[in-house]
Amino acid sequence: YAALLLDRTEVVVKVQRPNIEQIIETDLAIMQDLARLAQERLPRAEMYDPVGLAEEFADALRGELDYRSEGRNADRLRENFAHEDCLHIPWVYWEYTTRRVLVLEYIEGIKITNIAALDEAGYDRNKIATNAARMIIKEILEDGFFHADPHPGNLIVMENEVIGVMDFGMVGYLSDGDRATLIRLYNVAVRMDAKGVTDGLIHIGAAPPDVNRRALSQDIERLLRYYNGLALKD
Repeated sequence: YAALLLDRTEVVVKVQRPNIEQIIETDLAIMQDLARLAQERLPRAEMYDPVGLAEEFADALRGELDYRSEGRNADRLRENFAHEDCLHIPWVYWEYTTRRVLVLEYIEGIKITNIAALDEAGYDRNKIATNAARMIIKEILEDGFFHADPHPGNLIVMENEVIGVMDFGMVGYLSDGDRATLIRLYNVAVRMDAKGVTDGLIHIGAAPPDVNRRALSQDIERLLRYYNGLALKD
């Protein structure tokens, strides 16, 4: 909700729905039962670890129910980008924020997918794309702490092509080792090294250790050849 503080400062207030915790816990219990059934009864389901996925989803969703955690996520992202001018993270008004109420700075801009409005405002789309890429690369490869729900509804374009970000309930973390593996994966892909990509995918758990490496490498090599040199619009 849009609101005004006593000093007339414009803010956004996020209020938790009544009894939402009980509803979510019921839904999660159903989902986890289905995941266990799938793992027990479906062929090869175990390799996808549906029980583990359901538990990870449940932990993430429960974390989103504490709005103080969301506020801390916003503060951490803002601190990480303190020396960058490509991103704006709204301020958290901690004196009004509780577990079930979050009060944030009100920010205005154009939805990042509204191309017509961006052009009408005279914004440089190349700079917007560069800022978006810089945001993702810094979050994932430099900081290891990233906004995990960056859909267009959470991204606006502000003056000077600055990207305004909203909704910090879901974030992700990457260890130093995971970040190093991702960088190596990018490097081998650029070098058209299908075997290196295969090894990297197995190392980060995107493919199981008992996968047919030869067949996977052949598939990856076909993909690399197909996309190599292809125009971005294609």
